[in-house]
Amino acid sequence: MLHLNQCRTELLAAILENLLHVTDVHALRTQLGHGLLQLLNAQYFASFIWDTDTGQFAQPIQINMDPDNIQKYASYYQFCNPLTPLIQRKTFPVKVSDILPTKTLRKTEFFNDFLRKDGLYWGLNLYIWHNNKNLGDIRIWRDERVDDFTQGDIQLLRLLQPGLTYALQRVTEVPKPKLTLISNSFSAREAEVVRLVGQGLSNKEIARQLGISCTTVHTYLQRAFEKTGVHRRAALPGKMQASD
Repeated sequence: MLHLNQCRTELLAAILENLLHVTDVHALRTQLGHGLLQLLNAQYFASFIWDTDTGQFAQPIQINMDPDNIQKYASYYQFCNPLTPLIQRKTFPVKVSDILPTKTLRKTEFFNDFLRKDGLYWGLNLYIWHNNKNLGDIRIWRDERVDDFTQGDIQLLRLLQPGLTYALQRVTEVPKPKLTLISNSFSAREAEVVRLVGQGLSNKEIARQLGISCTTVHTYLQRAFEKTGVHRRAALPGKMQASD
């Protein structure tokens, strides 16, 4: 049976409160990450969303990890990650050490060139699925100075899982305005970049949200400029209009 002290009970209640009220998927995962780090006495958090169209993890979020390292994960290390194929389709929280022995993991490129750079050692992962669609994942890590996660930690995450699944489902299914392209020669990705420009995001923020590099964002913007004939960043969103 799971026993919680007052501090953990209050942290759990605060996390559940956020799950009820946050309406943005990026903010939801970020606030959840900060809450889980306190609740589970962990140091590092990352979260991605699986893009079925590209077959890649995108929209990264990190806490206490090097943003450049996360971008390297998106561009390279996710493809040599020995853990994901073993964990991704599971529908419950999983300790990394239960999936791959730590001695074995430490011999891999993924550990030595990615995890070790930020000090990640003990992991607890949860991939959230609904109707065969990945809504996002939770990757919580501790460093080598503390002990591995316990069965109690897994139970805490399982306790949160229904609320987390509902919250992610709710924020990802919020209807978005349909966009009519005045310049219908935009590709889907160019249109997405232009839409985010219209929300006031910088190239770096767009790159982080889409899981691509700043150079790629710049390339999409240059193509949009060429196709529309405009030369100012602020003028690009005007080439798209909302329709019912």
